[in-house]
Amino acid sequence: MSDFISEPLGQRLEALQKFSGVPASFWLELSGTAAAAVNGRAGAVFVRTTAGTPWQCIGISPNEPVAERQQALQLCPVQIAEVCEKAGGRLNQSSPADPGMQLLAVLTPLPGSDGRIVVAAVRSTFDTERAEAFLDRLTAVSSAAPVYQVQHVLKQARTDVGQFSNVLDVLALLNGQEKFVSAAMMLVNELTNRLQADRVSLGWEKNGYVRVKAISHMEKFEKNMDGVQSLETAMEEAYEQDGEVTWPAPEDAVVVSRDHGRLVEEQTSGHAASVPLRKEGKPVAVLTLERKSAPFDENELRWLRLCGDQIAPRLVTLEANSAWFGARAWRRFKTWAASLVGVEHTGAKLLAIVGVILVGFLLFGRWPHRVNGTFELQAAQALVLPAPFEGFLDEILVEKGDLVEAGTPLLRLDTRDLLIEKAAALGDLNRSLREAEKARAEGSLGEMRMAEAMAAQARARLERMEDRLGRSEIRAPFAGAVVEGDLRERAGAPVRQGEMLFRLARWDTMRVQARIDERDIDYIAPGAEVRLIFASRPNEPTPARVLRVDPMSFTDDGANVFVVHCEIEADGDAWWRPGMSGTARVDAGKRAPIWLLTRRTLDYFRLRWGW
Repeated sequence: MSDFISEPLGQRLEALQKFSGVPASFWLELSGTAAAAVNGRAGAVFVRTTAGTPWQCIGISPNEPVAERQQALQLCPVQIAEVCEKAGGRLNQSSPADPGMQLLAVLTPLPGSDGRIVVAAVRSTFDTERAEAFLDRLTAVSSAAPVYQVQHVLKQARTDVGQFSNVLDVLALLNGQEKFVSAAMMLVNELTNRLQADRVSLGWEKNGYVRVKAISHMEKFEKNMDGVQSLETAMEEAYEQDGEVTWPAPEDAVVVSRDHGRLVEEQTSGHAASVPLRKEGKPVAVLTLERKSAPFDENELRWLRLCGDQIAPRLVTLEANSAWFGARAWRRFKTWAASLVGVEHTGAKLLAIVGVILVGFLLFGRWPHRVNGTFELQAAQALVLPAPFEGFLDEILVEKGDLVEAGTPLLRLDTRDLLIEKAAALGDLNRSLREAEKARAEGSLGEMRMAEAMAAQARARLERMEDRLGRSEIRAPFAGAVVEGDLRERAGAPVRQGEMLFRLARWDTMRVQARIDERDIDYIAPGAEVRLIFASRPNEPTPARVLRVDPMSFTDDGANVFVVHCEIEADGDAWWRPGMSGTARVDAGKRAPIWLLTRRTLDYFRLRWGW
């Protein structure tokens, strides 16, 4: 392979291995060396950091002019890297973009990871005899990439270690200070010396504005000075954007740096940079550096960022302790209030708020107090229909539960014996009348009086039979429901005079009797509203009102209850029947919810232990 490496190419390879510039320049130089190694027209470098990620072109030569660069891009597509990897790491074929061009590429692994690079070059003429030699040259060129990567990582590590060591030194000096003013002066002076700055200033946020607290090598300064005001304006520019601001601003900068430009112009400092100091991710202060000699590079800004992150907590603590007692107390209160209404611990705060609202409602809210009891629907008027005389049941026309209208026949008694007695009484009447007429004709006064008495007796017996015949059919005296009397199975049976046959109740007007436990009777007053919930139709509550409360209680299922008479305010429904029952809920005003929840328990302890 050494036979094909000319002296200038060997020098370029040696320069590549000792390259100490930025990575972008190295990859550009590597692609140019690859093109020179094969006497090609263009060279390119492709990289893949991890397996499975797409290949990226990180360097291509020539870089100028644009026309040649575009031509090289067309001759070296990114797919070259994939083809080279599939070919085993060495590729020699005609260019996909131009069959007249020869494409050469080699693959080299990167150390420390599964990353890969592909170095490719394009020649204008084929030279198959020297193809392997050209590939060896490309391999030698690509071997400079791992060397540069290792050197770059070591250099960056040394830089990071050095920067962190300097940060620790500054932090150690800062920790030795007990006062905020002395700590601020020490900080700005130390940064001035370490970064060769002309002036370093520290600004602190207060009430939304940034105020200068310390200026390097200046023990005292007037806050109303024009230079100080321009400095505070520049600090606020960085504070409001919560980012670093440099002047002159980089070409790709997205932050506003107008106030920094005005500061540099007024102070003729040439260059300026501002870095926010943060506490818990929020800016609290700003460091502004100025110098004429050179702009602040990326390494210096990285060191300032690292330094700011480490010193900010100590500065915040010293600044908080430097205030007088009232200010410290007010600050703690604001911190507590911010944590109380902030977005942290949202679940716990929500539970606490709900708990406070619930406790307040339980103690001071008002909730309807309703006393529950049972009720029974009763007819406003009920009538017992007894047997009018001794006899036998003939026809039973209704049964228990039937609704009847006024005058409806309910049953008929057997009238055959009555008819016989009526005929006998009628015969006795006629005979007595004839005997009385005969005695009158004969002039026998005594016999006439006796015959007339017998006729009156027969007439009375006849009227009694006619009355019984008229009452042998029992009719409903009013419209209502048969609530008692099931005589279907007693047809033809004898009945005694006065024996109850039916109980008839009016169904168009009802009354309600509610049973309320004696523990709740004191909360019920006449006129209170009542909701009647029938067991048969609980979805249709009926409004009612308390009329009166019986003064005496009685025992029902082992508990003392009082009868509360209620008046139904609505018209009766067709489905109502006497004897229906359900739950009566009597309105007893409004009470605190805590009282409603605990009164039963408290009453139990009072009754048991006399509380």
